[in-house]
Amino acid sequence: MRLCLLASGSNGNACYVEAGETRLLVDLGIGPRVLGWRLEPLGVVPADVSDVLLTHEHTDHVKGLEGLLKRRPDLVIHGTRSTLRSLPREIRGHGRKVRPDEPFGVGDFQVTAFVTSHDVGRSVGYRLEAAGAALGYATDLGAFGAR
Repeated sequence: MRLCLLASGSNGNACYVEAGETRLLVDLGIGPRVLGWRLEPLGVVPADVSDVLLTHEHTDHVKGLEGLLKRRPDLVIHGTRSTLRSLPREIRGHGRKVRPDEPFGVGDFQVTAFVTSHDVGRSVGYRLEAAGAALGYATDLGAFGAR
């Protein structure tokens, strides 16, 4: 498993994770040009990304989705019902609903969402497992523990 934090902060959040042939992002709060610059040293281009896991709907976590969809029209966007509902209709059509504590597969990954504490309808973090390795990802935690 390979991980690279591409952006973190109020100007945008994005994390690249790959295992085997699967390349995905957790959140995408940066535009396509910046995404391309940040992926380039990894030998990856934005069109290589097949899926995005959204933690929540704030702009600094989702503003790059439209740009990536132009490069990858079959992009799959995973998020909770409230997160997906907040997205524009053309983006929402690429959504797959995530339910906390219900594992699902994304290519070479087994993914489980877990509830986090933040000021939105339902924010989540993710546990990603692949090839004997595991990664936990959570952001914008207002308090330790789930609400």
